[in-house]
Amino acid sequence: MENTLRKAIINQTVQNIMKNKINLLCVAFFSLLLAGCEKENNDFVGSDNYITSFKLVNGEQEWPAIIADNNITVTVPAGADLSGAAVVLETCEHVAVSPDPASITDWEASRDFTAVSYNQTQRTYHYSLVRTEADTKGDFVLNTQASVDAFATMGIETIDGNLSVGTETSEDDPITNLDGLQNLKNVRYILTIGEYCTLPEIKLENLQRTGALRLSSLADEVQSLSLPALEAVSMNAEICSGELTSLDLAGLSRVDGDFILKADKMEEISLSALVSIGGELQIQQLNNNQAQVQKISLGALQTIGKRLYLYSLRQLVELDVPALKIVGGIYLEDCREFTELSCPALEETTSYSIDFKRCSQLTSYKFPTLKKAWSIICNSSLTSLDFSSLTTVTSDLTLTSMTLSDLGVFGKLETVGGILSLDGVKELTFSFDKLGTLKNIGGLGLNNIPVDGGELDFTQSGITGDITLSGSSMLIDKIIGPDRFEGTLNLNNSSATKLPVIEGFRVMGGLTINANPSDAVSLPVEEILGDLTLTKMGGCPSFEMPNLKRVGGEFEAVITTLTKATSFTLPALETIGGNMTFATGRPGTPQSIGMPALTAIGGNLFVGPTSTIALLKPNTAITSLDFGKLTSVNSVTVDNLKSLKDFSGFTALVPYIDTTRWNVTECAYNPKYSDLKNGDFTEP
Repeated sequence: MENTLRKAIINQTVQNIMKNKINLLCVAFFSLLLAGCEKENNDFVGSDNYITSFKLVNGEQEWPAIIADNNITVTVPAGADLSGAAVVLETCEHVAVSPDPASITDWEASRDFTAVSYNQTQRTYHYSLVRTEADTKGDFVLNTQASVDAFATMGIETIDGNLSVGTETSEDDPITNLDGLQNLKNVRYILTIGEYCTLPEIKLENLQRTGALRLSSLADEVQSLSLPALEAVSMNAEICSGELTSLDLAGLSRVDGDFILKADKMEEISLSALVSIGGELQIQQLNNNQAQVQKISLGALQTIGKRLYLYSLRQLVELDVPALKIVGGIYLEDCREFTELSCPALEETTSYSIDFKRCSQLTSYKFPTLKKAWSIICNSSLTSLDFSSLTTVTSDLTLTSMTLSDLGVFGKLETVGGILSLDGVKELTFSFDKLGTLKNIGGLGLNNIPVDGGELDFTQSGITGDITLSGSSMLIDKIIGPDRFEGTLNLNNSSATKLPVIEGFRVMGGLTINANPSDAVSLPVEEILGDLTLTKMGGCPSFEMPNLKRVGGEFEAVITTLTKATSFTLPALETIGGNMTFATGRPGTPQSIGMPALTAIGGNLFVGPTSTIALLKPNTAITSLDFGKLTSVNSVTVDNLKSLKDFSGFTALVPYIDTTRWNVTECAYNPKYSDLKNGDFTEP
């Protein structure tokens, strides 16, 4: 790695020499162009008043000027010392220059020089000094003290590349100080300080900008990190240390990517100038359960592009974000002493939830100015909520296991674009009349929430997303839906002995039923745009959908849960868009499956066990499968129906399939495709 730096130094030196030669050639060439100074052998007029050459000299160093349009411009390196510098100039014959350049000691300041010809004709030149930023292309790898010291001699302020310090060990010449980096102001790409830079303090006092700041493996010896002049990080910043106790980022105002900070020994983290973070702000433990952070102060922070993410800060009691206006989302996990999440100026969360887990002492959400949120999750420990300005939740609003008598804390809320989910909220009962200003809801989920009047009427609700009723919320008398409902209706309570009466819902986006009704069930739906899933249908004597003609997606019925029905028939069903699955098992289930009008299945037809338990207890009840009009299906599989001997229900299908698409196993009769072609639909 030493060779890398030496090569960089040699290359830079050669470049500087070549630049100086080119500049001198340019000056010489330009001087020739201006060499038309007047020399007349007979009648000397003396009207020329040109300064033809100008350069600053300090010891062995020379900096020639460019003279053009009466401007004298001297360019010197950023670190060049001009104290004691003198000027060497050339003029046309008999030209006087004032003020006398020999009297000037301050060559940093701009000034005017007047050149007066022999006949007193004047010309004014404006002198100015330009300091070039020491800008070096390429990468630097500094793993020894000698390489750090050599870097200092180059006068580099800007690296147009990457800088790595202490990323590999050097036992013979370890890094003992970073004095050679103190002139550095900019690193265009990645600045890395590794675990082999074992100084108690890492300080780069003039560093102003870097592409990425990668301090993810700081040595345990590092107790202080000081980058007081750092203003901006244009990519990610990552600082990780188990022993760091002091962090000085007093000038840092912007991180365009993610900012990850893990500093277990710091009791307070303060980033007082930080205004914006383009990505995610993560502050979390480095070593398991050792974080000592008690307070986080982000007094100027206004925007976070992604999440504010605090993880396993078990001693954290205060988060100060008084100016935060926009954040992607907020997530806290395992912050056990934290009691109040307050963002007094927050106006919008754009892409993630406000949420927490394992924060048992967190009892209060305070977002008094929040107007638009992406998603909000309120968990069981919360007792106080302030969303007094909130009008819109773009995605889901979830209240879980907390105590809340009404939704008045969301007094201005008008829209929940996703699911309004109320799960086990104590003291809360539901009716649409209690939603106040909330008129636009994408979907609704009720779990163990009593429903006023035992009836839900969705005809005027405007809900187009999914509706889920589970737990005791499903134990209502009636559900009334609009004629066309684009969402999925989920009825989920496997122990419920009755289903609500369902009215409306001629067309549905989807339907899922998991219940144990004891009475006959009849559903009015005619078309399901998506999936139909009958996970459990219980001990009802019949389960009917007499008007159903089309299922656009998947069809799945766990047929063995019909413990008392003698048949399962959908007499009007004509088409299935996806797969059609009848899950079997248990001896005592319906004796027949009837789909007499079904002509097309977009996917595969499967009748048989879908679980290990069902395989151990194969079906012995089904004796008839009626798919008499089916002519289009990818494949047919019938398995483990121990009493099935009759396949005449597939007569119409035979011309439209072949031997690769017909599979019957472990039934009382297992006809091959050739048997069907020969007309042998029943066991000989």
